[in-house]
Amino acid sequence: MKNPSKNAGFTLVEVSIGIAILGLLVGAVIGGRAMMESQRLRTVSVDARNFIIATRQFKEKYAYLPGDFPTATTVWGRADGGRQ
Repeated sequence: MKNPSKNAGFTLVEVSIGIAILGLLVGAVIGGRAMMESQRLRTVSVDARNFIIATRQFKEKYAYLPGDFPTATTVWGRADGGRQ
């Protein structure tokens, strides 16, 4: 018959392996979050650049910035279809 006190706990090797696995998981989660944040910032940068390009193209075409175009209704019509 086995002595129950010898099998009652974890060995140092088992605990070390468990801690190493937890460390790898935490590192992967933190790395994933950093990658997500980096992608979010990259997306914001691309969106801002596209907005600047679109604004410049509008000004080149109509000689006014969007929102400052005094004859916009003659070019595109009214948003409400001409009803008042």
